Amino acid sequence: KKYSMAFPVILVNATGGSDSAASGAGPSTALTGTAAATNGAGTTVTLDSGTDLSGVATDGSHVIYLVDTTAGARNFGKITATAGSGGATPTVTVSNAFGISISGKSWAIGGVRASINSTSSRKLFENNSGNGDLMPGWIIEMQSGHTETVTSRITWRRAGDTTDGPCVLRGASGGTRPVITFNQDDIFINVRNNHLQMQFMEIVHTGAATNARAFDMGGVTGPGVIFDDIRLVTGWTRGFNNLVGCTVQNCTIGNTTSDAMANTAQTDGTRFINNYIYSAGAAGIVLNGVAGIQLVSGNIIANCTTQGIQDNCSRADQSGAVIIEHNDIYACGGSTISGYVRTSSANNGSLGSLVLRNNYFKGCGKYGIEFLTSGITATMLKAYGTVIRGNAYD
Repeated sequence: KKYSMAFPVILVNATGGSDSAASGAGPSTALTGTAAATNGAGTTVTLDSGTDLSGVATDGSHVIYLVDTTAGARNFGKITATAGSGGATPTVTVSNAFGISISGKSWAIGGVRASINSTSSRKLFENNSGNGDLMPGWIIEMQSGHTETVTSRITWRRAGDTTDGPCVLRGASGGTRPVITFNQDDIFINVRNNHLQMQFMEIVHTGAATNARAFDMGGVTGPGVIFDDIRLVTGWTRGFNNLVGCTVQNCTIGNTTSDAMANTAQTDGTRFINNYIYSAGAAGIVLNGVAGIQLVSGNIIANCTTQGIQDNCSRADQSGAVIIEHNDIYACGGSTISGYVRTSSANNGSLGSLVLRNNYFKGCGKYGIEFLTSGITATMLKAYGTVIRGNAYD
């Protein structure tokens, strides 16, 4: 989708960046000052006398960082107009209000920020337990080779939308993948809203890992949430957890002590597409959906301790399809796909929603496809319309 105006790309780089004197979106050399003041609406900011604003864009791509430590106060604002450049009272207008009638505040426009972990940078995701300063369409871009350590959970409360676009955290394309080290036995990013995207980064976990999860949606329905090309291969208990209505694609998840990825009972489908999953301490992918299309397609799953794919979508109120197709599943300890499909009359609807087609199984610990509940027969599967077709076994 194309959007009608520009949106900020906030640059982050531990090398040469600053979280105190840069907004991350604006002139390459940041403009800074110490005497910012806002009007009674909080939307016009008067800057230090003589500030040259000729290099500041007003199309929505530049941001002012206004240092206001008041709990919940906005610190980042998209610039939509300037006036009085170089004069006694240069001003910028922002699209979302800062605190009203404040004065004597430090500020910056442009430059590169140093982290996503600092107190001020975290306000982009969550501000005093409320929506963060990041707005729909905004991007936080970690530059090539960026590294940092995140010391506590990031809770991402701000949502994107379908009008201005998603909120995005990404590594710069075409460069060296950013590497973030997370050192807590907890969640790296707790996703609490929708229309968010996380792309092209590696998250390394260090220290104890009894319940360390890189990304956890906590059961919050997440239409428009996309995890793309993320690498999680060191130290995790589970890579992705409590996924609801989102897409995980092109990711690499390995060496987890529990399931690599798991979704929760939901009313919107989750999609696992073209991922590489290996050496999970339990299953590769666990499905628990109720409605919507649960899609597992094009994944390579190898050397998991139990199932490659564990399908628990067997609820009495099962109404959505479970489609498992075009996956290569190798040398998993349990049956490669374990159905857990119940056969009581109350739950037979789940058989009619199950599609297993064009998968390749090699070196299975038990079976390629297994229905654990006794009494399921080929005649029953045919009667309920279960699709098991085109699978290959080696």
